[in-house]
Amino acid sequence: MIHIVRQAFEPPGMVEANRLRFSRLVQTEGQSAQSFCNSLQVAAENCNFGPAYSMTLKSRLLAGIWSDSIRERLLAQSTALDYSGTKALFLQMDAARTQSQVLARAANVNAIRQPAQHQRQVSGQPRSSRSKQQPSRSANASRAAKSRPTSVPDCFRCGHPHNPDTCPARTWQCFNCQRVGRRQEV
Repeated sequence: MIHIVRQAFEPPGMVEANRLRFSRLVQTEGQSAQSFCNSLQVAAENCNFGPAYSMTLKSRLLAGIWSDSIRERLLAQSTALDYSGTKALFLQMDAARTQSQVLARAANVNAIRQPAQHQRQVSGQPRSSRSKQQPSRSANASRAAKSRPTSVPDCFRCGHPHNPDTCPARTWQCFNCQRVGRRQEV
């Protein structure tokens, strides 16, 4: 009944427009596998694929997956599967990839924390007492200026120590003299 009403009120070109929208669906970088599959199914409802519904959904799913590695694995394994089997395998692979990324981030966080723990063991002092003993920023800045190699001259364009050919100010226009490649302060 609903199908008959839709046919009566939909313009004749809507099926083609819906199929075009369906063919352009791709998974975005942050979109979950379940969300992508749901959006495919919702979009396919208005496309009138008939008996090719499952095959068309499977093809669009494989073509629209964001991760190349998951797509390659699915293409190798899904030749005997229909859409629902391919979807189930895709959801499993995406869940495994997500868990792997979470574990990798946790490993990176632990790697960052380890040097700080090592410093505490070496000094044997709590962090608050060490911070009082550290030199001020101005002392560090003067040390850095003294330890700077003298072989790099100051840039004639901006006054900083680097090669003038790689200076970011080489394309700037001076506010004072309106010449390109200079800064007003120099």
